[in-house]
Amino acid sequence: MRRYESAKYLRITMYDNDFTYSLLQLADILYEIFCITRFPEDNDLPILKDYVQHLWFSLHNIDRRMEYKSCNDFKETHLKIFTPHLKFVDYLDIPAEGNNDADVYIPMFENAEILRR
Repeated sequence: MRRYESAKYLRITMYDNDFTYSLLQLADILYEIFCITRFPEDNDLPILKDYVQHLWFSLHNIDRRMEYKSCNDFKETHLKIFTPHLKFVDYLDIPAEGNNDADVYIPMFENAEILRR
């Protein structure tokens, strides 16, 4: 029996599709960093989780702030809302259909596409 090997992806989940746009921005930035430096390993995930949370919080609130013309209308989304769930998954385990756009899958190799489910 032939075994098929697959590619590794970093899944970032928030369980809330209200933040899909900033999640996609975050995924693009992280993938660019990983391609330029190195791809993370299991022992990097606890540290990355904290940085990812702060980066995602910042991206989302900068975008929202610029969207509002008046400072009085802007309400910051709190940091605790942006608690990401990071996990390495195999490509074969990525669902073919979407999950309300609450997940992104960042490839752990170059020249690939970030997947959104």
